[in-house]
Parts: sequence; C-alpha cells; structure tokens
Amino acid sequence: MPPVDAFVSETAQQFKRISNDDGLAIRSLVDGSILEKVFANHKLDFRDRSFPPDIALMAFCSQLMSANKSCREAVARVNVDRTRRGLAECSSSTSAYCQARQRLPVGLIKDLARLTGKGLEGQFLEQWQ
Repeated sequence: MPPVDAFVSETAQQFKRISNDDGLAIRSLVDGSILEKVFANHKLDFRDRSFPPDIALMAFCSQLMSANKSCREAVARVNVDRTRRGLAECSSSTSAYCQARQRLPVGLIKDLARLTGKGLEGQFLEQWQ
C-alpha cells in the first residue's frame, strides 16, 4: 500500500476510534509540545478549573467528531476521562464547558491546524520525492 493510502486508512481508523470512545481518546493523538507552544503564544489562563484550555479543546474536538454533537455529551466524555485519570467528576451542567469553549481563541485553533498540517507534510515530503 502506498504511503499516502496507508496514512488515509490509518487516519480513518483513528477517527472512528476517537469518535466512538466515551472519553477523550483524542488525548492519545495530541502532541503536547505543539499544544504548549500554541497555548504559550496565545497566553491562555490555566487556573484550576474543570475545563482548562487543553481539556476544553479536547472536549470540543471530541464533540465535533462524535455522532452526538451535544454539549451534554461533551461534558459526559470529560467526566469519563476524569474518572479514568482518577479525578472526581465535574458537574454535568454544560455551562462551565460552554464558557470554557468560548474562551478558546479562534486563532488558537487556526494555529493548531496549521502546525499539525506542517508536521504531517514533513512526514511525507521525503516519501513523495
């Protein structure tokens, strides 16, 4: 299988796994160094909250990828993730999540998409030449 076809197949499998997971399976795909760089550039506040920027972002991505795109489902996924990490569940109210999601700058999402794309491009440039 050519490298691009293998990548597409693997990406489809990862998408299916993440969208069907009841927690924040996207955590396994997130490059922490890219997140740190982008969060630092946008000077995000990491106070002790149920939905700090990294969790709000992963919950939002999970919400977009899920068949059930409700905020209630996104909060439920965060609570499953918290339980898996040995943390107490947060309130099932969607208010705090929606506020945290609104605090995510659009520029942050654009920067993450750009950096992720550059990283993927770098992985394949050598194979395409």
